[in-house]
Amino acid sequence: ADTATSQHDLAILLESLGRNDEAARLRRSALETRRAALGDSHPDVGLSLAAEARAACQLGQLARGEELA
Repeated sequence: ADTATSQHDLAILLESLGRNDEAARLRRSALETRRAALGDSHPDVGLSLAAEARAACQLGQLARGEELA
């Protein structure tokens, strides 16, 4: 779970620098790691899903963002 938290935090930083492709890879990896380690009902999985939804909306992928939220 610590690895996923680091990936999530780094993804946020990369996103703020405009490095969206790298950020997306790390967000997805964090989500997968959290799901595997913690299960879908854990709050940290929700945090990763919210980050994915926010990023999708910022990239104009509103349907995907709504699907993830």
